[in-house]
This record gives sequence, C-alpha cells and structure tokens, in this order.
Amino acid sequence: MVMRPAYAFEDMQDPGTDLAFRIGTFEDDRLIARRLGSFRRMLVTAPTFQNQNPITDPKALAAIPCLTFRGDQPGATWTFTNKGKEVSVDVTGPIAVYDFGILLRLVREGQGAALLPDFMLRDDLATGRLTPYLPDYLAKAFPVYLTYRPGARRIARIYAVLTKAEELIPKLLTS
Repeated sequence: MVMRPAYAFEDMQDPGTDLAFRIGTFEDDRLIARRLGSFRRMLVTAPTFQNQNPITDPKALAAIPCLTFRGDQPGATWTFTNKGKEVSVDVTGPIAVYDFGILLRLVREGQGAALLPDFMLRDDLATGRLTPYLPDYLAKAFPVYLTYRPGARRIARIYAVLTKAEELIPKLLTS
C-alpha cells in the first residue's frame, strides 16, 4: 500500500485510491464515511515571541506576524469563540505554507503565531517549547472521517489498514 499525503480531494472512484481521511464536512453517498473524531486548531507561539508581542484580544493579531496554512498567499481569516461570542480577524504574515509540519518548525523558531492542529502540539506544550496564545479563544472543531468505497473491507490489505486506523486515529484526536 502506498500513502500519498495530499490536501486536495482525491478521486475515491480511482482504483489507485483505497481510502482517505477527510477533514471538515463530508458528503458523497457513493462512499462509506466513518467519523473518527475531531480536532481543533490551537493558536500558539514560541515563549520568546509571546513575551515580545503580548496581546489580549484577537483583533491585535492583525498587527503581528501570523504564519498561515494556505498555498496561494500569506494571510487568512481566523475565527475564534470566547464565552459564546465569535470574533474573526484578518491576519497576514511573512509566509504561508500548505504544510503543518513546516508551520510548526517556524513557530518553534519564533517566526510568528500560527493556528495548528492540537494533536501536533502536545509535546511542545508539555515541554514549554510552545505556549498557547490567547488561550481563552477557541477555533472551531473539524470532524475527521475515514472514507472508502463499499466492499473495500473485503480486500485484506485495505481491511488491515482500516482496522488499524479506526483503532489509532481516535486516540490522537482530542475533541
């Protein structure tokens, strides 16, 4: 089995694609979709960055370097909730990357604030390498689905991967 990480929606009717993890909403009645859980993105910075850029309101993010997850241009609209109230802010920064691993490394190096999946941050938060930025403001949760074609479980190699994914992935997700 070959794994191809991609942020585009692969054609699940292509015989070369056996299964996929889908993030967010999912609607395709030709596929089986098993919800495995959900995750949130968490706003984090390196401690030195936070000490140099203390803020108490999400609107202040518009004035600091924010590292964004997108492939076309730096900048994004980040939305948070706090005590039932939603606030959105347009952010921009020195770089936008379509790779959470690279964003994580840049944040560790103190290059800005980033909104990263919480499951990627456990070790960095526990060791103090990263700290929550505006911890009272939460980003929305994203559901995670495991998708595959009907009948795929009858193929031994696919069955083995599906079974292991259904066992392990929910343990990684927090929400």
